[in-house]
Amino acid sequence: AACESSAASELKRRWPSVSRIVFNSETRQLSQDATGLARLRGQGTAEPQVGGPSTHFSYDCAIDARSGRVSSVQLGQ
Repeated sequence: AACESSAASELKRRWPSVSRIVFNSETRQLSQDATGLARLRGQGTAEPQVGGPSTHFSYDCAIDARSGRVSSVQLGQ
């Protein structure tokens, strides 16, 4: 939830008038390394403007597995 919330915040910064953000739960991929860094990757769609066409995006979050805090989020298209 923290990752997708961070990704939504980044999308709102990129597109201040975004009207809809939907995360596709079927694309979520979680991995963790030996150092305690977890990564959550996935995809979704957003409407950058009200009534505009939907745009696909991907997200990649780095998460501290011990604290659950998101340390970074990257968006792609």
